[in-house]
Amino acid sequence: MYAEGRGVLKDDAEAVKWYRLAADQGNAEALKWLRSAADQGNVDAQLDLGRMYAEGRGVLKDDAEAVKWHRLAADQGNAEALKWLRSAADQGNVDAQLDLGRMYAEGRGVAKDEDEAAKWHRKALGKKVDLGGGVAIDMVWVGPGSFKMGSMNGETNELPMREVQITKEYWMGKTEVTQAQWKRVVGGINPSEFIGDDLPVVNVSWTDAVEFCRKLTKNERANMPTGYVYRLPTEAEWEYAARGGLESRGYEYSGGDHEDSVAWYGGDFYGGKLTGGNSQEKLHLVGQKAANELDLHDMSGNVAEWCWDWWQDSYRELDTRDPTGPASGIRRINRGGHYSIPPHFNRVACRNGSLPSTVSEVLGFRVVLAFQIQ
Repeated sequence: MYAEGRGVLKDDAEAVKWYRLAADQGNAEALKWLRSAADQGNVDAQLDLGRMYAEGRGVLKDDAEAVKWHRLAADQGNAEALKWLRSAADQGNVDAQLDLGRMYAEGRGVAKDEDEAAKWHRKALGKKVDLGGGVAIDMVWVGPGSFKMGSMNGETNELPMREVQITKEYWMGKTEVTQAQWKRVVGGINPSEFIGDDLPVVNVSWTDAVEFCRKLTKNERANMPTGYVYRLPTEAEWEYAARGGLESRGYEYSGGDHEDSVAWYGGDFYGGKLTGGNSQEKLHLVGQKAANELDLHDMSGNVAEWCWDWWQDSYRELDTRDPTGPASGIRRINRGGHYSIPPHFNRVACRNGSLPSTVSEVLGFRVVLAFQIQ
C-alpha cells in the first residue's frame, strides 16, 4: 500500500519498513521487493538488506552480501552505513577494507583522501600470509592502471607495443616463492637442486605452480576478498607490476636501469670463455637486490617466473583490457629472465615460453591474489 499509494499517501520509507519486517520472517516476496528497491538506489532498503545479511535475519548470514549493501548505501553518503563499514573493516573484513579503500580513492560517499585510501588498501592485504612454523608470504598491493606493454627496442615477440589496462587491483608476492613456503603449503620433497629455505623453489612445472596456488587458496579462503584466488599472474599483471605499476619510472629492468643493483644475471661467452655476470651461475637468496617502485624484489633475474598465459609469438590481436592471453596453446609464458643469462634477457619487456611440464633449475614462480580467471 505505501509503495503504491493505495489507501494511503505513497511513502517509500514506510514501504521499506513493512517489507523489511516481513522479510525478517523469511517472506520471499518481501525480500524480492527489498532487493529490487535496493538495486534502484533506495538507501533504506540497502541498509536493511545490509543489516539482515549481517545478522542472519530472514536470510542466511552472509558477510559479503552485508558489506555489499552497506557499501552501496555508504556510496550515497549514508553515515550509518559508513560507520558499519568502518567497524567491519577494523575487525578485519577484507571486503569492507577494500570498499573503503576504493571509496576514499575515488571520492564516493566520502571526501577523496589518498592517505585513507592507501591505509585501507594496505590493511586489506598489505600484510604477511602466515603459513605457520614461522614462515609467511609478504604480499604487495598493486593498484589498477594502464601501461605500455612490450618494447620497440627488444625482440620481435615484444611487439606490437600497446597500451594495456589493468582494471582490478591485486596483490603480488614480494619475492619468488621460497623453498620454505613451498614446503609449508605443498609438503613432501623439495624439488630444488640448490637447497635453502630462503632460496627460490625451482624445478617446478607450470602445473606444480598452479597446484601450489590451489592449495594456498583453500587454506586461506577465510582471509581473502570475495571473488579472488591465489594464482599465477597473467603476463600483463606480471609486466605491469615489474614496471612499477602506477609508480613506474620507466626503467629497463625491474627497479632500475643498472642491472647490477636489481638483478642476479649471467654473462656472455666470448671465445669459449664466460665474461661478465654477477651470479656465479647459481641461485641467490630472495630479496637481496634492490626492490622496484612497488617494493617487489627479483622481478629481473635470479629465476624466471611462470605466468598464467599461453605463449603467442607476438601481442597481435590480444585483448588490451585485463588480458589473459590466447585461449589455447602449446607453451606457457615465463618472465623475468634468470641468473644464467645476460642482462638483455632480464629486461621487464622480455618474454619466454616453455612447455607446461618443463622443470628447470632456473624456473620458479611467484603468486598473486587476484580475481579468478574463468
